[in-house]
Amino acid sequence: MSKVINRWLIIYIILWQNLLFGECSISSKEEAIKLYKQAIKIDNISKELNLLEKSLNSCYSPEINIQISLIKGDIAYDKKEYKSAKNY
Repeated sequence: MSKVINRWLIIYIILWQNLLFGECSISSKEEAIKLYKQAIKIDNISKELNLLEKSLNSCYSPEINIQISLIKGDIAYDKKEYKSAKNY
């Protein structure tokens, strides 16, 4: 549990330093930030993943892309799909 919280804390801090969405239009950036804020408040992993993917589609961010991969890796690991987890 604490590793997930630490990961979110790091991503959240980076977000507010305005590093995540630096290359996007203002409206795209605002939409991506809104979706990201919703994602970090959700306890349901599939809904969280869905919102992160929508955020990424609104405004590309390598950090959010990494976060999505980490979550997908965690899901695969929980399903004992170790090969897939390693690839993520």
